[in-house]
Amino acid sequence: MSVASVFVDTVNLGGGRKSPRATVAIEDNQGNPVDSAMVDGLFTGDAEGPATGTTNDSGSVVPTSPNSKKGKVKFTFCVTEVTGAPLNWDDNQSCTSN
Repeated sequence: MSVASVFVDTVNLGGGRKSPRATVAIEDNQGNPVDSAMVDGLFTGDAEGPATGTTNDSGSVVPTSPNSKKGKVKFTFCVTEVTGAPLNWDDNQSCTSN
């Protein structure tokens, strides 16, 4: 399985605070979405921190940083590991910046 795409944006928490968010799509070697894959990632830059989530039946997961910042948030999200038996992750670390 591999990372098909990574899209990043922010979540407005109110009071001017924002938290980084990533939308990650995982697919198998046939291009089909992978359900129940555990995706680990890392936000770096403003409001950095680790994030983990499990893909849904459309192969997507939306990890959000545990940290927030007031004002404009500049960050990068990198997928660091994907696990999910019986498939193996094609270790193609995918990073996207906003």
